[in-house]
Amino acid sequence: MRRSLAPFSLALVATALLLVACGDARRVSGEPGASAACAACHGDAASAASLGGAHAVHLATTAVAEPVACGDCHAVPPSIDAPGHQDGRVDVTFGERAGGKAARWNAEAGTCAVYCHGASLAGGPSASPAWRAEGAGPLSCGACHGAPPPAPHPADADCATCHAATVGEAGGVRPGGAHGNGRIDPPPGDAACGSCHAIPPPAPHVASTSCGSCHAGYTQTSVNPAVHRNGAVDVASAEAACGSCHGVPPPAPHVASTSCGSCHAGYTQTSVNAAVHRNGRVDVAPAEAACGSCHAIPPPAPHAASTSCGSCHAGYTQTSVNAAVHRNGRVDVSAQACGSCHAIPPSSGEHRKHVFEERVSCGSCHPGASPTSGGSGHANGAVDVASSGWNPARVSCANACHDGDEERWFD
Repeated sequence: MRRSLAPFSLALVATALLLVACGDARRVSGEPGASAACAACHGDAASAASLGGAHAVHLATTAVAEPVACGDCHAVPPSIDAPGHQDGRVDVTFGERAGGKAARWNAEAGTCAVYCHGASLAGGPSASPAWRAEGAGPLSCGACHGAPPPAPHPADADCATCHAATVGEAGGVRPGGAHGNGRIDPPPGDAACGSCHAIPPPAPHVASTSCGSCHAGYTQTSVNPAVHRNGAVDVASAEAACGSCHGVPPPAPHVASTSCGSCHAGYTQTSVNAAVHRNGRVDVAPAEAACGSCHAIPPPAPHAASTSCGSCHAGYTQTSVNAAVHRNGRVDVSAQACGSCHAIPPSSGEHRKHVFEERVSCGSCHPGASPTSGGSGHANGAVDVASSGWNPARVSCANACHDGDEERWFD
């Protein structure tokens, strides 16, 4: 009896057809150019949840992103028998959209650091998400980068003004737009000066609109297209003369001294310390600098002629400072009561006689003064006396209180 070969032949034909189909690039079904045969092993967008991890989220259209292509995270083999395919390993090889060579996959921790999640951006809390995070779903604006990102990005949450190809006027991500394309798309070249920053920018930038003085090729209404928006703050050339950007010395409260190196190491009146100049900080003398290096002890008038520093400046002595507040840009003066600096009345001259014997009030000789208030001229470095007949040169008084006779203050 002859045995039929039909079932065996059909099996051979089916296997051959499957192998031919598997020779196509293995993309998930639904991706442009995908082979249906690839879905037999890898699944498709509808069954991505069965693949595990965050596949389902990556293959879905969300409010902030289009579906991620397989080639963005994996090297798609050209054929079923390509080297490395079906070797039992899951190879993660990021494409340009994810950041290329800069992108990182941590197989042990199951996390990635890619452009898509803000690894090269700033301000986002989800820059290194876990692939198998429980209950992971689509991310929101602000997850991968700040909304807005931190400085030097302007503090403006109206994203569409500068990123119109990414964000719509209503504030949402444009479907099919430029979001997550692997690039930071800046505003159009014809955006008006002031669209991204004030003119001039706020302090510590100098309050000047002569942009070209420090930024070559710029004016108040035009930019230098060769370097504008290059990610750097391009300032005047290194050869710019001292005094181009600030006075020599700068105005008060800076001390009126041109001995720059006394407080700024490596500087002179005509040269700078190239290692730290224009670094965004005011680098002053080291903390070990002796008291008196930057100001006299005591400073000149209108400062009081006293070396009891701690009386007015808490934590200071004649030879030591309060490190917590020293050189903070302010003159910190403790709250003072009348009597903190001198007795009431002071013990000098004829004060006690006038107050206790003659019953003369503080305000009779010192305008606005009282036992609880110093008046408008208090602590100005001068002893203000506004009494008829007062002669400051002779330190004497000849008024009606003394019947016109001259009386010396210190006699």
